[in-house]
Amino acid sequence: MKKYILVLLMLVSPLMGQEKEKEKSKIVRPVFSIFTTGSFIVDSGDLGTVVSPLISGGIELYLGIPKIYFYTSLLYTHSLVTQDIYNYGSALNIKFGFGGHVYSNHTPSKDKWWSLAMNGGGLFSGIWQPLDIEGSIFDDTFNPQKHHWFILFGVFVNLRAFYHFHKDVALMLGYDLTWYAVRSFENGFTIGLAF
Repeated sequence: MKKYILVLLMLVSPLMGQEKEKEKSKIVRPVFSIFTTGSFIVDSGDLGTVVSPLISGGIELYLGIPKIYFYTSLLYTHSLVTQDIYNYGSALNIKFGFGGHVYSNHTPSKDKWWSLAMNGGGLFSGIWQPLDIEGSIFDDTFNPQKHHWFILFGVFVNLRAFYHFHKDVALMLGYDLTWYAVRSFENGFTIGLAF
């Protein structure tokens, strides 16, 4: 009986070693990130081309297998301009689509490494703006609580570079490009932490 157990252990132990090696060499992919984005929205409408600076903050989720995954993000965006036609207002954006890792220099011997991911898909944007934007400059009786709402649809692509300085945490740097259905586009740079 002892001989059988010894033979079984001799057969199983190399396999266990291989599994540990595979586990070590597996690329650690972030599951979610928190981030902030500084961007500009360029609107080519009836009033000509208008550029508005924006600031955003939100979360991203990467759900799926290590190489290809379902991507979604929820972010709040606010205009840095508070008066006249340059005021984009505030928005709640929901992005959804797919992504994948296109580069990684991870090896089992490295404690720190870089990886690069690309994401793309569609978005819904719920925007609210002051009803009388120009009136806010000249009229003391303007009520800033009055807003109008509208929904925009669009598509987006973004790049995410992850610097894995810890096995469970990475610094995230990114570039975002978004096209809206109303002749406008937004581009910006993102920084955050991925877990």
